[in-house]
Amino acid sequence: MSMPNISVIVPCYNQAHFLPDTLNSVLEQTYHDWECIIVNDGSPDNTENVALDWCIKDSRFKYIKKENGGLSSARNVGLNLAKGNWIQFLDSDDVILPLKFERQITLLKNSNGIGLCYCDYTRGTIEDIYKAPTPPGPYLPLPNVSTFLEQMASDWETRVSIPPHCFLFDARIFEERKIRFDTGLANHEDWECWMQIALLNVNIFSVNDNLAIYRYNTGSMSYNFRPMRDGFLKAIDKLIRQNKSNEALCILLKNKRKETSNSYKGLIVNESKAYRTWLKVRYVISKIIPNSLLKLIKQNFYS
Repeated sequence: MSMPNISVIVPCYNQAHFLPDTLNSVLEQTYHDWECIIVNDGSPDNTENVALDWCIKDSRFKYIKKENGGLSSARNVGLNLAKGNWIQFLDSDDVILPLKFERQITLLKNSNGIGLCYCDYTRGTIEDIYKAPTPPGPYLPLPNVSTFLEQMASDWETRVSIPPHCFLFDARIFEERKIRFDTGLANHEDWECWMQIALLNVNIFSVNDNLAIYRYNTGSMSYNFRPMRDGFLKAIDKLIRQNKSNEALCILLKNKRKETSNSYKGLIVNESKAYRTWLKVRYVISKIIPNSLLKLIKQNFYS
């Protein structure tokens, strides 16, 4: 039996109600040579029943259950089981579009050496996603390929952002270079992992088209500003300690640390009120500025 070319890793905790849409977005890929590993991170809901139904539907879906250990732990378990040449992370409340694998793997297969590819994405509330082809709301642009590491270090979450499922990675990054997610980080473990990968000087490619949908909701940890700030600072400090000899990088990270400490202060005063206000502003902007213009602004942000 031949090995799958792409391994999709889907960690799931208490999000069984979103899981069918997520798994269906894998099933609808135009590139069919994949396996999808659903990692139940000790979820108390009916994740197991949902996952097993999909395993019956298509044998390319695999299921494993583990004790609760957090998102990083679940992703690492998936990495340990993955058999594909390429790795796709896909959180259980997000969605990828049908051409994602086909578009990205074409770029990566034609390159020499170890590489990664990221794509553009749309962003919206859970309710918005299937009501309209383009969910409302502006979002942060992607970094440029030529300055990927520098922008990831200095501009993350303020001027650039890449949701995890926008990436497709060469599996050798995780096999040969032993890269894993840090289970000691409560959040920003994805950013810290992307930074570790960027420091390897791998080949980097990007697709400007929207091939992923990032779903957000008011109950997610992303909008609990105090722990998000503290987690970001912890991740930054770790990278500074590990890269003391890289003076240029440390300067960027120290500046980012200062910026992060200051930027969260106003939001932490009243987290729920700040978030509601921000959502209203985003919605108003989305009604005033057409999505096509938002995309044009985003593509030329760093030109």
